[in-house]
Amino acid sequence: MAYADEARLYLLFGQANIRKWADADNAEEETDIDARIEWALDWATDYINAKLTGRKYVIPFDPVPNTIADICAQLAGVKLYQLPRGTVDGDTSLEAVTAAKEDADLQLDWLNSGELRLDSTSIQNAPEVVNFI
Repeated sequence: MAYADEARLYLLFGQANIRKWADADNAEEETDIDARIEWALDWATDYINAKLTGRKYVIPFDPVPNTIADICAQLAGVKLYQLPRGTVDGDTSLEAVTAAKEDADLQLDWLNSGELRLDSTSIQNAPEVVNFI
C-alpha cells in the first residue's frame, strides 16, 4: 500500500497538473493516467523505504505519519512530472517541481540523521548501522 493517495497528491500539485503529467503519451486515456498515478505513488513508497531501511524506523510505516505521506506525495508528483511528454503550461515550473524533490530528499536525510523525528510508534530499536569503507 502506498504511503499517500491521489487526494494528497492533488492537494500538493493540483489535480489538473497531476493528470496532465500522468498522461505521458497525451492520449487522455483515464485508465492509463490512473495506472501511472498509482505507479508513481508505489514508486515513491518504495523509494522512502529504501532510504530509511536499516535506520531507526519500522518499515513499512503502519500507521503512516503525515510527514511520510507528504514526502511520498512530493516524490510521486516529481516522478510524474519527469515522465517524457510535452511541456506543461501553468504556474508549476521545472524549478518548483525540482525543489519539491530536493525538499523531500532533505526531509528523508533529516529523518536518517535524527534532525527530524517521527512519532515514537514508528521507531524501532534497530542496531546501529556500521558503514564499511
